[in-house]
Amino acid sequence: MIRVILKFLGLGLVLLGLTTALVGWHLSAEGHNGPTQRNFDGKKFINQVPRLRDPLREMKTAWETKNSTWSPRAIETKAKPQDRVDGAEMVATFVGHSTVLIQTEGINLLTDPHWSDRASPFSFAGPHRFHPPGIDFEDLPPIDAIVISHNHYDHTDLPTLKRLMDEHPARLFVPLGVEHLVRDAGIERVEASDWWQVFDLGEGRILHGIPAQHFSSRGLFDRDRTLWMGWALQTPSGLMYYAGDTASGPHFRQVLERLGPPRLAVMPIGAYLPNGMMRSVHVNPDEAVEGFVECGAAAAIPVHYGTFKLGMEGQDQPLEEVAAALKIRGIPADRFAPLPPGASRRFPPIIELNAKRSGPVVGSGPPQPEQP
Repeated sequence: MIRVILKFLGLGLVLLGLTTALVGWHLSAEGHNGPTQRNFDGKKFINQVPRLRDPLREMKTAWETKNSTWSPRAIETKAKPQDRVDGAEMVATFVGHSTVLIQTEGINLLTDPHWSDRASPFSFAGPHRFHPPGIDFEDLPPIDAIVISHNHYDHTDLPTLKRLMDEHPARLFVPLGVEHLVRDAGIERVEASDWWQVFDLGEGRILHGIPAQHFSSRGLFDRDRTLWMGWALQTPSGLMYYAGDTASGPHFRQVLERLGPPRLAVMPIGAYLPNGMMRSVHVNPDEAVEGFVECGAAAAIPVHYGTFKLGMEGQDQPLEEVAAALKIRGIPADRFAPLPPGASRRFPPIIELNAKRSGPVVGSGPPQPEQP
């Protein structure tokens, strides 16, 4: 009898393994094909700093870390953004997770748009929302540009992208290789970018692809076959830097050295526990504040927390640890202040320190809350 049970258990494990492999193969996305270059070895993309894996430490920290419980939350007020923000002012509206609407110089840009209920390939399983989007989809203003940081499900949400591209004549920018995934979903208008590639959005508005320290995959067999990145929107009145999903690395200082200090940095702060597993792909709150300092930004808003439970930290723990990191460094809290979902904030224009446009620039003051 025991032998029969063991045979059934063994058969069940084999079937489970085969099913997992089949689903993982089906979900795996087509990768980039191109010549070897500084961040691509001919098959896979490479970080600027190699990821060092320590499986024993990863298992140890996972065992020692308490998995915190989250609860669903309502949001106070959903935003109804104005159609355009003309001139030098910049308005940021937080939708949730890594989705932010940036409005400045007459352009409306969305970062990693995600309006679905789950960050998952399945409608019945996977990380689900703990709060609704901060803007109802129907209340979006005209969208001119959409930037995608990498192909993970919490950042490349194909149902949202398809709806956006159907209803808005936006330019869609993705990292190298992700264009295949997007086109397979029926979206033809897409532009692929390498790190430090530049796109002209017209009227002095330039979009830059920025390095990040991360990885990519949609299934089990496409690891690092597509690129990951951040983005920077440069306008005559200053720079907005969206760091994407990233661990610590030289890219924060490279933004300052190549493009100057941002007027606004959009920085990830969540999904950092257990530390042994997450540190090579996600900054923790202290590292996010350090990245904010390194890139020289006048102000920052945190993202990548509180919407989808992707790590073991508490629901409010990232914000508490950001506040502590700012206090230790003597940085005023309003320079790196959270923006609740559905809330907007205005960021003043930069002031040039000399007559040359290429000269150094600094923020003109703390960010101002948006008036209802």
